[in-house]
Amino acid sequence: MARVLLAEQDPQARHFLTSVLEMGGHDVVEAPDGERALLAISRGRVDVAVTELRLPGETGAGLVREAARIDRTIPCLVLAGFGDLSAIDDALEAGAIGVIPKPTTACQVLCCVARAYERRLLAGEAARGRLLDGLVEAWRATSPC
Repeated sequence: MARVLLAEQDPQARHFLTSVLEMGGHDVVEAPDGERALLAISRGRVDVAVTELRLPGETGAGLVREAARIDRTIPCLVLAGFGDLSAIDDALEAGAIGVIPKPTTACQVLCCVARAYERRLLAGEAARGRLLDGLVEAWRATSPC
């Protein structure tokens, strides 16, 4: 399954979400703040990022924006309560693909992460298809047939 970056400052919430994701078969990289979250992304192999909107050292929108700068194929989800509408808008404008509501359930978390991971896999297949198309066109241009 997916390697999920979980950026959540609250230890209890982080424990709950990590447990849910691991029970769902995912590997979880935990980050209690924006700096460690960005470090995890820059070190590579994060399939999906899940971040709360307000982290020490970084906003959720800022983390989404920086994640896209590092690797634009990483789908980002934000954890948000209903009172966070402005911050949700900022995160979506920065490139987040969805919102996991707070409070949340295990089913909501696993469904959102599964859809995000599927999106990443499809993006990878599309990129490989574009590369293959380019190789075929180059071959046709040089082939005597």
